Amino acid sequence: STPLSSEVQFTVLVLDENDKTPVVGNCNQPFTVAENFVGEIGSVLASDDDADGPNSLLSYSVTDTVNFGVGSDTGVISLKSPFDYETTPSSTVTVTVSDSGNPALSTEC
Repeated sequence: STPLSSEVQFTVLVLDENDKTPVVGNCNQPFTVAENFVGEIGSVLASDDDADGPNSLLSYSVTDTVNFGVGSDTGVISLKSPFDYETTPSSTVTVTVSDSGNPALSTEC
C-alpha cells in the first residue's frame, strides 16, 4: 500500500510584548515663565520603542493638578495658577508618561 501524507502551511503571528518603557527626551528641562503667567509653558517629548499599538500609545499626567495641567495625549504642560515671584520663585512638577500596555509601563520625569 502507498503511504498517505498531507502538507499544511500556516502563518505564525508574533504579538508585541510590552517590554519597552517610555523614554522622555527632555526630562528635567526648565521652563521659564513671567510672574502671574497662566497658559502653556512647554511640552514633554516622549517615545516608546514597542511596536505600533497599545504598547506604544502614551498618556501623560502630573502630580500637582492644582497648579499644573498636561495634555493627556499630547504632553503639553500648562500653568493653571499664576505664581507670585516673591512667594514662589520656582516650582517643580513631576510628569508621568505611561504606555497603554497590560500591564502599563511608565516613566517619571
